[in-house]
This record gives sequence, C-alpha cells and structure tokens, in this order.
Amino acid sequence: MFLPNDLTLIAQPDVRNVSQQVVFKIKNLPTTCLTWFVFLFLICSLGTHAYGQHPFLGKEFVSTYKRLQAPWLQEINTSAEEACRVVSSAYNVTIWIDMDVPRDRAVVISKEIATLADMLTELSKKLDSKLVILDDLVVIAPFEKADRIASQYWRNKTSSPGNLWSKPVAAPMQWSAGADSKTIASQLSKAIKSEGEWMELVESDIWPARQFTQESLLTAATCILSSLQLELDLSAKPITIKRLADGVSSSNRVEWTYTADQLKRLGDEHCKSWKREHPEVVIETQNRTWLISATPAEHLKLVAPLIPKATYAKPNSGSSVYQGELRGTLGSVLEAVSKTMKLQFTPWPLPDAVAKREIKITYQRATMDDILAEIGKAGRVQIERSGTQCTIKILD
Repeated sequence: MFLPNDLTLIAQPDVRNVSQQVVFKIKNLPTTCLTWFVFLFLICSLGTHAYGQHPFLGKEFVSTYKRLQAPWLQEINTSAEEACRVVSSAYNVTIWIDMDVPRDRAVVISKEIATLADMLTELSKKLDSKLVILDDLVVIAPFEKADRIASQYWRNKTSSPGNLWSKPVAAPMQWSAGADSKTIASQLSKAIKSEGEWMELVESDIWPARQFTQESLLTAATCILSSLQLELDLSAKPITIKRLADGVSSSNRVEWTYTADQLKRLGDEHCKSWKREHPEVVIETQNRTWLISATPAEHLKLVAPLIPKATYAKPNSGSSVYQGELRGTLGSVLEAVSKTMKLQFTPWPLPDAVAKREIKITYQRATMDDILAEIGKAGRVQIERSGTQCTIKILD
C-alpha cells in the first residue's frame, strides 16, 4: 500500500508486559572470618552484577522485544521517517532515528515480511544502518556506531549509577522541528545536571521535532549524545561525556556472569549451539557459572529463550481494530483506506471539489465502520458499507 507522508493506517495488536527476575538464595552461610573473607572475595571476583538482573531480562526490554515479535501486516512505500512514524503509532514502539541516518530516503517494505522486528531490520539495512534496542526504545543507527552504542549503553546500565539513570526522565525533554542541536544539548545538560564542559564539543545542526516523556534518562541521553557524536560514561569518575570517535575502535564486548540456574534453563543443546555459532566469544567457567565476554547482540541470542514468548493472531479485515491518524484530502484518505481495507467506493472518483476537502481524524481501537463514520463526519459525506462495497453520499 502506498502511504503518502501525511497518512497512517495500520492494525494495532495487543501487547502485555512481562518481567522475569533471577533469585539468588544462600544456604548455610559461612560464619568464620576466613570463610567470610573467601565468600566476599568470590562475590567480588564475579563482579557487581553477577546475580543481578540481566540487561535483556528487565521488564522494559522484554516489553519492547515482545512488541517487535508482532506480525507485520502492511506494505510500506514512503520515506523512512514516515515508515517509523506509522510503526511507532500502530505498535506503540518508540523509534529513534540517528541523525546520521538518511531519514528522508524512500523505502519499500513488503507485507510478506513475518514480524515487526524483521520489518525494522529490513528497513535499517536499506538505510545502511542497524537496529539497537535500548530497553523501552528502538534505535536505528549507522553500522559504524550501532555496536558501540549498544555496548556503551550496557556498561552504563550495569554500572553503579545505572539504576538511578534507568528511571524515567523527571520532566519531558522535547523540542520542535528546526531546533538547533546546541539548544537540545543545553536542555540535556540541565536534565542530567552536567557541568556542561562537553557542550564545547557540540556542533550546530538543525534537528527534527522530538520528545522524551516515558523513556529513561539513560535512554534519552544515549540517543541525543550519539547523534551528537558523543557518548556517556557512567563508570568514569567523575562521570564523563566524550567524543564517540574516541572509543569507536574499542572492544564492543561486554561481560555478564550467567548463573547455573540460567544455564540450566537455557539447556545444554542451546548453549553448545550458541558457542559453535560464536567461536570468538570468551567464556570463563567458575563454580558452575559462566563469565561471558561478548557483544550485546551475541548476549541477546544466548538469552533469547528466557524471554517470554508473545502469541499473536493475524486479524482478518472484518474484526481488526485500528489506531492512528488520518490526515490529508478526502480523496487521498479514501484511496488509502480502499487499498488497506480492500474496499470499493461508489461514486469514484469523487467530484474534484469534494475530493480536495481537507480532513484530519485520530482513532484508538477503532473498527472499520468507526473509521468510515469519522471520515464521513470530517469530509461532510455519508458512507454506507455493505461488505466490501461502500456508497458515498455527498451531504453538501
């Protein structure tokens, strides 16, 4: 289906958040000074996150990951930015397009693609980019810095200040189209209570409109800074913001200690298969645990079986519910609806004066007939549907 830049229409699947936690129990805790020392030494040697929550098993990441497993239902033929706007509205998935990505490039996406994740992966490839999930947000970033963004986000999230920074932004960060990057950087500086010396590294540029309301402070900072060719390091003392280019050549491997319980739930066959597919990863075994050094993408492939599965049913046209916005001329809106819902309108084409009537409607969980009724009100026409046949009566 061709979607003009001012039209959106897509089915809305239902998604529920699911979280998973790992519980570490200690039995027969040693009491002598020597055994206490050995115990504390072992815990420290495993790292501060040894038995914490895995970055890819938190409720925000799981919720986003499950949304991406929804079936892809539409054909897209529009700009990359518009395609992301359609997806964001319909699937409730927040998408950030890095400023180095050609967002105005025309893209064609087939409706034969299986899932939303596959669709966004295909879209990213067409933009010479890669998909990165930052908990409650999806980033489309250039190949050359996508892995760096993912690994630095992991390190920041698992650092000591990471828990505090993973909370939602205290106040919305937003700007209108045409805002200068220096103004946006200044807004971020206030939000993170930064000294602001890094502001000297920011080059002036014009950005499209954007807002961060539900996302975490760490997510918002990562998106803004990476588009400014900068990165945040929460592990540094004091916390620093430096040029992204200074660290791009660094290793993108990150570490995590997998418990015996996690490895058991993953299964021997899956773990062995994963090791064969990724021979470059480094694994150190200790007390039935695995300390794994790998890229975030490799870690995700390992723990994917632990992420609860989402079940979706592809809706038929009669029972589908829709969410989104339609705006443009009455003629262009009805043409898009005709192609999406497989409807035929009579009379067609409409008289020129009627077809050029400007309309704008928004809808939440609306049926096909609900949308037709709203279009009729906005366009001052009456639409009666019988199956796939729709009769238009011009009211004035």
